[in-house]
This record gives sequence, C-alpha cells and structure tokens, in this order.
Amino acid sequence: MKKLFYVGALSALLLAACSGEEKAAPKEEKAPASEQTEVKEEPVTAESKYPFPNAAPIGNATIKVSTPAGDSSNGNEPVLFVSENDLVVSIGVEYENFDGTIETFVYINEVFNTSKQVGELMQSSLELSDDNLKPGEYTVTAVQFTDNDPTKEPINLTQAKFKIEKSS
Repeated sequence: MKKLFYVGALSALLLAACSGEEKAAPKEEKAPASEQTEVKEEPVTAESKYPFPNAAPIGNATIKVSTPAGDSSNGNEPVLFVSENDLVVSIGVEYENFDGTIETFVYINEVFNTSKQVGELMQSSLELSDDNLKPGEYTVTAVQFTDNDPTKEPINLTQAKFKIEKSS
C-alpha cells in the first residue's frame, strides 16, 4: 500500500511539473515572436558607419565604375544585371588623381561601404551585396578627408553612377 501511495504521489508531482512547464513554454515562445514582430514593423534604413559629407564634388580626383555593359566615363550609367540568386557581385572601380598618403572612404548611395588606399591611378573592385543588389540607380562616392577624419572637410570628393536591373 505504501508503494502505491508513493507511486501516486510521484505521479502527481510529475504531472504538476509537466503542466507547469507547458504553461511556461507558450510564454517563452511569445516573447521572441513579439520581438520579431517589432523588428518587422520598424522601418529598414541603412546606417552609415561614417557620416556622408554634405559637400559638392571637390578636387582633381575622379572615379569610373565598370560593369560588363560598359563604364561611367562621360557621364554614362552602365547597367549591371543581377539575378535573384546572386549574393555578392563585384563591379570595377578606377581611381585617378587621389593622394596615396590619405585613406579614401567609399560610399554607395551615401552609406559608407569601405575604405581603401588608392593613389594616382588604381583599379579595384567593389563588392555589392544585400540592399546594394536591388534594381535601381546607384551612386558611388569616393572621398578623402582632411587628416583622414571623416568628420572633417573633404579634400577630394568625386562620384560615378550605375544602374542595376533584374536579369531574366
């Protein structure tokens, strides 16, 4: 009889513990779901690591963007065809008349992308991913700042444009 009592008491404790866990689980599941909902409701805006300079083109430096369709010389806007499966795509960038002793900050649509050391004449590539692979018009801006400080005045600021279109 004692064994039956202990088995019954143990069963009751296990049942109470299990039912308590079941009640706690939905509350835990709801917290992440509500957090996810809040994240989805917030507007998606790209933040720039370094502020975009509020200045007009300045200096002798120039850049030229190249895609398989051509380059941005003479104000052209070359097209880059991107498929839905592309995760990272590179475009060519030619830097000319930059000061090689000063870092060059590269922005895409006014959002900081990378910094490079470029000089009088250099060819490089720029990797595009995420939001920078969506169809639309893009502006690449290369800037060199006084004392390599992106909060100071630009010494060289130049831009080139290209377009992205969805491939068939």
